[in-house]
Amino acid sequence: MRPQAPEACASANSATPAFELYFVALACYEIYTTTFFVECQTKNEKFFNFFFRSLGRPQKRTNWLKKDTPCDTLSISKDLKYVFFFALLRFGLISVHREVWCWPRSNRLGEGGEKDGVLTEKGDFMKAFLILEDGHVFTGTSIGSTREVISEIVFNTSMTGYLEVMTDPSYAGQAVCMTYPLIGNYGICYEDQESIRPWIDGYIVRELSRRPSNFRSEDSIWHFLEKYDIPGIAGIDTRALTRRLREKGTMNGMITTDENYRLEAILPRLKAYKTGKVVERAACKEKKVLAGNGRKVAFMDFGAKTNIVRCLQKRGCQVTIYPAGASAVEILASEPDGIMLSNGPGDPKECVSIIKELRKLYDSDVPIFAICLGHQLMALASGADTKKMKYGHRGGNHPVKDLKTGRVYISSQNHGYVVDEDTLNPKVAVPAFVNVNDGTNEGLSYVGKKIFTVQFHPEACPGPEDSGYLFDRFIEMMGGDE
Repeated sequence: MRPQAPEACASANSATPAFELYFVALACYEIYTTTFFVECQTKNEKFFNFFFRSLGRPQKRTNWLKKDTPCDTLSISKDLKYVFFFALLRFGLISVHREVWCWPRSNRLGEGGEKDGVLTEKGDFMKAFLILEDGHVFTGTSIGSTREVISEIVFNTSMTGYLEVMTDPSYAGQAVCMTYPLIGNYGICYEDQESIRPWIDGYIVRELSRRPSNFRSEDSIWHFLEKYDIPGIAGIDTRALTRRLREKGTMNGMITTDENYRLEAILPRLKAYKTGKVVERAACKEKKVLAGNGRKVAFMDFGAKTNIVRCLQKRGCQVTIYPAGASAVEILASEPDGIMLSNGPGDPKECVSIIKELRKLYDSDVPIFAICLGHQLMALASGADTKKMKYGHRGGNHPVKDLKTGRVYISSQNHGYVVDEDTLNPKVAVPAFVNVNDGTNEGLSYVGKKIFTVQFHPEACPGPEDSGYLFDRFIEMMGGDE
């Protein structure tokens, strides 16, 4: 049995009665103006135009009130039934939206949790707290698992693609705040996962839709989080959280349901938290060969998204997936036509042994294409440096400029580290892409080598596919289609 619902739920609902009273007041005003001022056509016309705008309908002249109606009449027009109808309809729709479709908007949860979006009349919502390392505390409602977790708190600005975000291995060691206010309205479709399981440590949303509406939906986010024992919090002001992270930088935080928490005991634990060597945890463990009749690609998995492999397979490539710890000797012995370095989580400087192997691949003449973490690792292997960003790039709306053509592409991104352009040796690599928003490096072209790397995600999922042509460039670099 869950304890009493938090004040956050009440505050989240506080705006709704105001809307209900607003439309009731409109109906009362119409009764008044119709009864005593029916001759004032202009005044009533103005009101009806305002009323229709509030209903989302275009303005139009109303002839419900006749100009020849006596101004001293005390009878109420029979057409007032339409006014009452529209007011009650709007009142009902708002109530249904509050009680049925939006989360958290009710005060009851099934004893066994929410399953298939159905709530019973047993139990109540549990309070949850998001505690940041600067001491700020957000109070909301517990979603998913109720276990306690400490993680790095980051935000993602994507409006859709929440399942792809949750199952992206690059988020290993992080709890994600979604800036879009309503999450979960199209449910969970397992076919869209970017790996076999979610990698986020925690999930933070403003409002969680409890009943998905999508013919492809197979599950709800609530059940998905519970299934994989991922704690979350809903009903907090995600705008305030995002602004705090942007102003102060990425911070560690704790999601807990313990109402008796002690800040003085928690803050030292938050400051000491490190994501650690998450690549070893997120990467595949065994070599795997995916059939194809085209070019042979050696794919190094540092925590790869599935859609990168799909993009290669769509182009007919035979893809051999290697674990992150695979040696350069093993990879080169298979005589691949090209080598792909995947995305992945964490600080690239933690991958010391991987960087040594990449240096050997750099010295070979095999074409190499790298994405995200792979881009950073190749830069480190060739003598450049990386640095941590204040709050990173995470979302599906980041503009990047191709410095060769001058063309700008909208890209999907997910990274908290960036290659430091000041440490580049121009005889080794030159900038190929730049972020239009903040001027940070988004790609490199290696001098005298068949190597190019990008910080963003040309495979998208979620996000725009503007830069998908980079896979075709890689195919051409390997010698084109066979």
